[in-house]
Amino acid sequence: MFQVLSYFLALVVIYLPFSSVILNFLSNRIGASPAFWLAHWYEIPVILFFLIGLFLAGKKKLLSVYAIFISGIIVLSIYSVLFLSPSVSQGIEGFRFTFFSLIFLAVGYLFDFKPVIKRAYLGVAAFVALWALIERFLPAGYWQLIGLDGNIGYGQFMAGNFFRSCSVLLGPNQLASYLLPAFFVLLLSNYNQNRALKAAVLAILLAGIILSFSRSAILGLAAGLIIYFFFFVKNNFIKYTSLAFVFVLFIAGFLYLQNNEKLAELLTHGVSQQWHLFAMKESLAMILSGGIKRTLLGVGLGTDGPILLKYGGDRYASESWYLQLLFETGLIGFILWLALAASLLVSLFKKTASGLAVAFVSVLVTALFLHTFADNPAMSFTLFALIGLSINDRNNQLKG
Repeated sequence: MFQVLSYFLALVVIYLPFSSVILNFLSNRIGASPAFWLAHWYEIPVILFFLIGLFLAGKKKLLSVYAIFISGIIVLSIYSVLFLSPSVSQGIEGFRFTFFSLIFLAVGYLFDFKPVIKRAYLGVAAFVALWALIERFLPAGYWQLIGLDGNIGYGQFMAGNFFRSCSVLLGPNQLASYLLPAFFVLLLSNYNQNRALKAAVLAILLAGIILSFSRSAILGLAAGLIIYFFFFVKNNFIKYTSLAFVFVLFIAGFLYLQNNEKLAELLTHGVSQQWHLFAMKESLAMILSGGIKRTLLGVGLGTDGPILLKYGGDRYASESWYLQLLFETGLIGFILWLALAASLLVSLFKKTASGLAVAFVSVLVTALFLHTFADNPAMSFTLFALIGLSINDRNNQLKG
């Protein structure tokens, strides 16, 4: 049974990065509602697996620190949807964006899946990154040639005068955050049978991240590389030389871009940086000005982040995952999520799942300036499924 479920989850992992393109394509042909259910075919089976896993799991798993934090978040989410969100339907959608990834985490933790899931992710991530390079030789807006809307894909997102790679993801930031975990999982893997192939795939993944021109992902990449060189490179000369090189490279690159008027927009993305800072300050001010109940429990799921673009409102999205948590779920939800993230990191390092641990840290850094875990289900669902597999006591396939 678990072997069949392993291949099903691997299929979901392969499908996820293509779901936005498929949804867009279907919406133009059969309508938004049926297209939505077809494009999200995996959600109900995953929920069923979650419920079955709860039934089959032993006390040790159900009383683990991860289960306690996840349960706390889900209980808070139910309260938020029923009593705080503008409507139950908007709150449920808000849960899908904000916390549905935890269902994948629980499924990976509750079942003893096979290592095929990790290989599926690395394989499809390599393809996604390769396509990010290939599309730069295609005409801008090439997705529209097969009937997609004009607001998706390569040619629709700019960093100053430069097109940003999107590949098959909804946007360049989603592309970069999707590739980040794959880069560090592969970098710290014990796969040494073909080092040339490993180096080539790492180079392709790195190029895909950089060509997205995602500033937050570059910061996440830098944080991950610093951790890698400082803690995992044993030779002190190589360690400190590499750290110095990375530091000088980023500083030199920053100064070069800043002093070149045309390239400077790669840093500012035009007015994007100003809008991000304004939105973050506005959201923080609204959070701090709330009463005790609002401070502790938030305004309700579905009131910030990507869902705000759908339902509208009299404010801008906060442009930060952490501010989104504070705004939607208050200080209680924020602390529960940070406690869960910290417990996962401790467990990953203890189980020597170093690649996933560094990958998780890099995405956590990226989320400082984007709704990374909410606006990129392909990344968050996949990453949490892999983390769930790794912290499972019977699973050792993600070590290294």
